[in-house]
Amino acid sequence: LQDKFFTDWNATARMADDLNFEEKYFPLQKIVSDHAVQIVSSGPDSLDPKIKHLYMKMFSSAQKSIFIQTPYFVPDISVFEVLQNAINSGIEVNLMIPNKPDHPFVYRATEYYASQLADLGANIYIYNNGFLHAKTVVIDEETTSIGSANMDIRSFSLNFEANSIIYSKDLTKNMLEQFSVDKDMSVNADSQYFQRQSLFKKFLQKFSRLLSPLL
Repeated sequence: LQDKFFTDWNATARMADDLNFEEKYFPLQKIVSDHAVQIVSSGPDSLDPKIKHLYMKMFSSAQKSIFIQTPYFVPDISVFEVLQNAINSGIEVNLMIPNKPDHPFVYRATEYYASQLADLGANIYIYNNGFLHAKTVVIDEETTSIGSANMDIRSFSLNFEANSIIYSKDLTKNMLEQFSVDKDMSVNADSQYFQRQSLFKKFLQKFSRLLSPLL
């Protein structure tokens, strides 16, 4: 994480303020946990969208369930198809998004893609207790991703992002318990929920979907 901070800093700071490697910035840390943690980062400084590939690998490896919390759900076609394949394979897919926008076009695009997953059989929850800003993925009660990356094209390609992947059944159990608490404060948005929306809102969703690569 410290190395990633250096990369981000040097990409945006004045050349005179660039940071170079010094041992004082990388002190030895005492390990106080037996949970395996992996850091995955990506950004515009690399042509390899590592976090996108991380999400695709996690989704495709699921055997039982996928739980996603994200404020923005604007996946590209490859990520969406992996989730579609998971649903078609009998994997339980759960997606939780906010109930209000902080960016109107992004939110309408999020609604569009959420409605598509609902039509496929995913469980969609719209969180009502404030603005949901969690960016988490839980796979099969075994693996958790927590980080800065949203589930959108901007985070995959344009932004500097970093996620921690924790391989811990104990932590994953806690994450699923928190998802359950959040679900109790959410609306279950099935296909009928989206079908009942106004024609104007549906138009905005489809229009915003066309802007997805720019959002």
